[in-house]
Amino acid sequence: MRWCADGAWVGATELRSAVKRPNRRRSCPGRFWLLALVLSMGAAPRAVADEIETAGDVLQYGVPAVGLAATAWLRDGTGFKQFVGTALVAETWVWTLKLVVDEKRPSGGGRGFPSGHSATAALGAGFVHRRYGLLPALPLYGLTGFVGWSRHDAGAHRTLDIVAGIAIGMGTAMVIGTPYEEELSVAPMLLRNGVGARLALRF
Repeated sequence: MRWCADGAWVGATELRSAVKRPNRRRSCPGRFWLLALVLSMGAAPRAVADEIETAGDVLQYGVPAVGLAATAWLRDGTGFKQFVGTALVAETWVWTLKLVVDEKRPSGGGRGFPSGHSATAALGAGFVHRRYGLLPALPLYGLTGFVGWSRHDAGAHRTLDIVAGIAIGMGTAMVIGTPYEEELSVAPMLLRNGVGARLALRF
């Protein structure tokens, strides 16, 4: 027993409880940081999903921009016309199907078929493949796949919508485009024993 200043007797149990209370208060910051960690872990997947969707939104135009830049860098006037024609035809097909089919998206809303993002990226990759070869188009095909996956991850499209969009973009590019500098030339040439012809094929 202990005598307090206010005239009350305090037992040993009450005294120990009073001594321990400051320690409990010191543990509050730890609980706060634990709660903050749990909340941040719950918000992280949503933040990552938002970043993936944003990246897909940007790359749908970034991939075809590479093809357009290639025509400017190589001063490829024919390629530029083919790129513009590919984009116009592909986008016309995409929006015609969107309006006619008007499929409901997994996340809600209409015009889900086909995927416009996937078609736009695929026409860029397909154009580079058809015009300039497979090797420079390989990374663009990878980015096109990422764009399609980002749309599926965002709940904007089903797998069939994405495949259809890629098929429209690539198919249009393959039909309209021609290989760069593919040219067959025939030129006369003088030989020791007469006159001949020289054939040259550039591709």
